[in-house]
Amino acid sequence: MIIVSTGYKFGLFGGTPFTQMFLNGCIELYPGTMPTDPDQPFSQAPIGRITMNGGAYVHGNPANSLAYELNGNGALYKPVNDSWVLSGLVSGTATWGRVFGGADTKQFSRTAGRVLFEVNPADSSGMFMTDPVIVPAMQRAVTFFLLGIPPFS
Repeated sequence: MIIVSTGYKFGLFGGTPFTQMFLNGCIELYPGTMPTDPDQPFSQAPIGRITMNGGAYVHGNPANSLAYELNGNGALYKPVNDSWVLSGLVSGTATWGRVFGGADTKQFSRTAGRVLFEVNPADSSGMFMTDPVIVPAMQRAVTFFLLGIPPFS
């Protein structure tokens, strides 16, 4: 399952480029139950984070943030030559994740573009991991990422 925020929907119809919506952001992975409302504040600490080269992420700073390519088929991709790495922060099993941009304050927002997704979903909408168990300081390459547009819930 994929759930998108109000800001994502407004951005899509308001002409905000996706590369701008998620500029200077990253992808965070979490254990437990995925929230049902992506507009709500981030209230849980991530267990893993995907950044450029596995570097430390400083919210809103372009260093180590992810860049996306928008292809003609209407999807966001990980650029082929970019090195995305999942870094473990604490121990746990990833069950869901969040894509967000550096301008996102992680507070309640109806304007921030956010995408929530399941890890290893029963259908084809989410993130697939051969091993969703995360431990501190682990690093695992992310070889492919695709976000179909628009995944409305």
